[in-house]
Amino acid sequence: MAVLIVGLIGAALIFYKSSADRLQEYPDRAGQVLPSPDNSKQYLRQMELYGGTANVLAYKFRTWFIGLWRGTTLAYTIIFLTLLVSSGLFYVASCLPRDKP
Repeated sequence: MAVLIVGLIGAALIFYKSSADRLQEYPDRAGQVLPSPDNSKQYLRQMELYGGTANVLAYKFRTWFIGLWRGTTLAYTIIFLTLLVSSGLFYVASCLPRDKP
């Protein structure tokens, strides 16, 4: 029960403290904000030419996985992991033999 409570409180605090997720942006010399070059179709096409479709899929998986550990998605990840671990602990505890008086 303590794992569930601590995990949910931690996720709530992370959700409260995190601001809206933004794409990584780069300012140019004139002060305008440019989007990340990693998100362009040209970049993905060049990745596919050099490494094939598997390279593009690996890149997308890696960026998705890294995105799980930032901002509000971190709070959702912690909620999921907390529910998974606490339900596993409850299952193990229910399978243990009970002492009979």
